[in-house]
Amino acid sequence: MKVSVVRQENYRINEIPKDTILEKSTDHVPNVGDIIKVGHTLNGFEAFKVDNRVFRSKTAKADDDAAFQEVILLVSEIE
Repeated sequence: MKVSVVRQENYRINEIPKDTILEKSTDHVPNVGDIIKVGHTLNGFEAFKVDNRVFRSKTAKADDDAAFQEVILLVSEIE
């Protein structure tokens, strides 16, 4: 399943997510309240808290067994 991380203030329910922070294919979907660490450099990393999850299904073939093809995680930055 595809997981996309988007800042909550940039997300619009009727639009394709813009300015995604991270897109990843995974079987694990973080829960609301979880902390996500993105990147790692000598200066550190960015940390985000999951505020909401949006499960998005796309039209697919009848033999596709996945209920949802994408989960959009709406996050806020932790400072």
